[in-house]
Amino acid sequence: MQKWCPEPLTVEPGQGAFVPLSEWHDEAVDAAARGFRPEAGFTDSKCLLESLSQEERAEVIKLLEVDVVRRFEELHREAEAARDEAAARLFAEHERWQDEFAAAVRREVEDALVSETKRREHIEALVSQIEAARKGLDQARERYRRGLSGYLPVLTQLLTVQRLEREMVVQRTELLLDRIALHRALGGTWMYRFW
Repeated sequence: MQKWCPEPLTVEPGQGAFVPLSEWHDEAVDAAARGFRPEAGFTDSKCLLESLSQEERAEVIKLLEVDVVRRFEELHREAEAARDEAAARLFAEHERWQDEFAAAVRREVEDALVSETKRREHIEALVSQIEAARKGLDQARERYRRGLSGYLPVLTQLLTVQRLEREMVVQRTELLLDRIALHRALGGTWMYRFW
């Protein structure tokens, strides 16, 4: 193949006979930019290819194919490695997000359960307070009927019963809101509008 080459083929030490496709391409572009040397008898790439025999063309194409295939395989491996790395990062991020989400849901459910449990305990204590206040109101009324006391203790006891009953209404409303929060924390929905 050197018969058409204007300069002898030299291989620098450490380079070997194989030149990567990227370097070959850069050299080919540089040569095309300089133009073909008129002393070699080639005016363009078409003239150069026409001067090669069928076997020489096959050899050139074979060498190019080897370079192209190697470079393609190298790029393919790099792309696969980059894809695998990106998938691993995405999977790790998804796992981290999933763990954080599960912890937040768990915390929210536990908070709703604790709140509802404490609210029920408070309501049970209110029930016993209301019963005691009603008994006190009955006793104050009985003492008033017998003339043992004035009407002020009856009014005071009546105000206490009414205050505790209002507190019971508030606590039952809060219990319903706690149940809604628990239902939503468990993944349910709640209608904000009533039809």
